[in-house]
Amino acid sequence: MHQLGISLKVRTAPTPAYVHSTFGGTMSTSRKALKIICIVMLVLSIIGIVLGALMLAGFAVMGYSSVDVQGQSFDAGLVTGSVGIVFIVASVLDLIVAILGIKGCNTPSKIKPFLIICYITLACMVVSVVMSAVQGTAMGTSLVSLIITNIETVLGHNIQKEAQK
Repeated sequence: MHQLGISLKVRTAPTPAYVHSTFGGTMSTSRKALKIICIVMLVLSIIGIVLGALMLAGFAVMGYSSVDVQGQSFDAGLVTGSVGIVFIVASVLDLIVAILGIKGCNTPSKIKPFLIICYITLACMVVSVVMSAVQGTAMGTSLVSLIITNIETVLGHNIQKEAQK
C-alpha cells in the first residue's frame, strides 16, 4: 500500500493496565498478595478434600465401633465420617473461593463474585468470634480466620478499584 502513496494509520484504544499485567506485564502489590493467598488456599483446600475422603474411608473401615470418652460412649466411625463430610464441604467452598480469587487477580473486572463471598464470610467470622467470646471458648482460629478474611476483602477492594480506572 505504501508504494501507491497511501498510508494507513490504525488507531487503537489504550489497553487497561490490568490487561498488560495478565499477559506478562507487572502486577500490582494487592493482586500479587491476593494471588499468593489464594494459591495457598487452593493447595490447603485440596489437602482438606483428601483428608476428608480419608476420614470417610476410615468410617467405612471402622464401622460402628464405640469409644468411651470421660464416661460417655461415642460411635467413633460415625464421628469420623461426620468430620470427614464437614472437611470435604468446607474444603470445596475454600476451593471455590480460591479459584474466584485467582480469576479476579488475573482479570480485575471479575473480582466481584470473590468480594461477595468475602462479605458473607466476614459476617460469619464476626458472628463466630462474638459467639466464642460470649461462650468463653477458645476463639483463636476464629480470630485468625477473621483477620485473613479481612485482608482478602481489603485486597479485593484494591483490585476492584484498579479495574475501575
